[in-house]
Amino acid sequence: MATQFLIAQQSFDDCLFEEDDLQKNLNSCDLTSSSPCFCPQLTGSTDQATLDSFPPICFDVHIWVEDEAVSSTAYTYQKFQETILQLNQEFAIANISFNLVEVTELLGLHPYYAYNDPNAIDVYLETVRNGSGSASTSNQTTRLDLNPFLQATGLVSHEFGHIFGLAHTQGGGGYTPEQWYLGANCERVVPDPNDPDNAICTADNVADTNPVPNFRDEHLYEVAQSLVDNGTFTNFSSAYANVKGSPQTYGINLYKYVVIDNSQNPPIITYDEAGSSVTNCHGEKFTTVTSADVTNFMSYMVRKYQNNFTIGQAIRMREFIDINFSNYYQDEVS
Repeated sequence: MATQFLIAQQSFDDCLFEEDDLQKNLNSCDLTSSSPCFCPQLTGSTDQATLDSFPPICFDVHIWVEDEAVSSTAYTYQKFQETILQLNQEFAIANISFNLVEVTELLGLHPYYAYNDPNAIDVYLETVRNGSGSASTSNQTTRLDLNPFLQATGLVSHEFGHIFGLAHTQGGGGYTPEQWYLGANCERVVPDPNDPDNAICTADNVADTNPVPNFRDEHLYEVAQSLVDNGTFTNFSSAYANVKGSPQTYGINLYKYVVIDNSQNPPIITYDEAGSSVTNCHGEKFTTVTSADVTNFMSYMVRKYQNNFTIGQAIRMREFIDINFSNYYQDEVS
């Protein structure tokens, strides 16, 4: 039963981005997974004038709240609206805004499988996500833990970025933890447009985000490999599973090489590439990482510190929307 109404510590908050959905959408523009840079409608531009050429657009948002979230957490329509307003600020760089049209409480049946609004982006709020989220580009939906949504953390913009065709800055899905440790990200640290592993063709396919690792899990990868090296485990997958399952036992420090200076306001955030042993697939250390790269909405970073999209990401979202959402949004009247 659905009731429609309008109401006056470190963790592995995994983002379960449905990479296959993104590839399926991109294939409508003759992209293949082996050559993600040859799509005429996805230009790879980082030009401000190109971004300025896109008119304002607005998407309706329908929030669905699962029954356990209804009973366990106090929330109000105003809190939901505050999160939407925060989204509007964070997507302003792309001239994208959102309009909350409805909140629906769901009783007894899991929302993700039961309900959808064909005229809006569906946001399913649950209490079983443990701070995490997931997104689907093909269905224009996102599933989020209720509390991060109410707190308007970077997780919300992260998942909406996926809906609009953005990948993680460290690269897409489909890799094992061992492949990540050994260098699944092949984007060249020193940009070279003539190299097949240039910024447009690898990682997140955006030229103005620098090559980055998975900031959250670097230490986890290192400890897992050390346990293989000393014979505790025979393979990386087993070591990784045990370490991730008991991070305190193994002294895991998530985001170990992200340096946050909270003595400043706002905090100064840097990346200690010298301390980390993680490299790209060419054995190159991530020496060009900036504070903006660490705090980008699409990175794997502590959510409360995420605060930016780049011009290139904003253009990619708008081009992706033109390909896949042409009948889905409203032109904003200025």
